[in-house]
Amino acid sequence: MKPVRKKIEQAVKKVKGTWWPNIAGPYSKRGVPDLTVICNGKVIFLEIKEEGDRPRKLQEYTIEMIRKNGGQAFFVDPNNVDEIIKDVLGVK
Repeated sequence: MKPVRKKIEQAVKKVKGTWWPNIAGPYSKRGVPDLTVICNGKVIFLEIKEEGDRPRKLQEYTIEMIRKNGGQAFFVDPNNVDEIIKDVLGVK
């Protein structure tokens, strides 16, 4: 498992939240964020990027559309994973 995703999943477990991966396949929608997380009364969509990865245009568009419709969606990478866990997911 990738380090950023593992760190997020461990944090969500700590507060007895849940998550599910949005896995690509023949019936899936392209551009959907990697993880849907439910914890501390929030539903949050996370697009995980490891070191050196960059979001694709469709991923940027999808995150923007989720936000425009009142949802919470974020790009998470090694540089901001601790901040996302603390400030967005509310895990101390």
